[in-house]
Amino acid sequence: MAGETLVLVTGQFSEENQQRMRDAAPGATLHFVSKLADAGDLVEQAKAIAGTVKAPDLARAKNLEWVHSWAAGADNDLIPEMKASPVV
Repeated sequence: MAGETLVLVTGQFSEENQQRMRDAAPGATLHFVSKLADAGDLVEQAKAIAGTVKAPDLARAKNLEWVHSWAAGADNDLIPEMKASPVV
């Protein structure tokens, strides 16, 4: 997976919506999981995560640059470790 942009996408999406997301991000490899815990070692390789990231996963996500929150307000996702990290 060297050089590729791996994006972990959490949640339940139809095949149609998964394809729409893939089409919208042609330079990325999207991996869909129900919850981040299902991603295993891919957390360590992900450049982006769509979903909630808790402190233990943030510590493992050495390549993480960006988190997309599904929530309208990201207040609950802004844990102290996230605020202290360079992740956007």
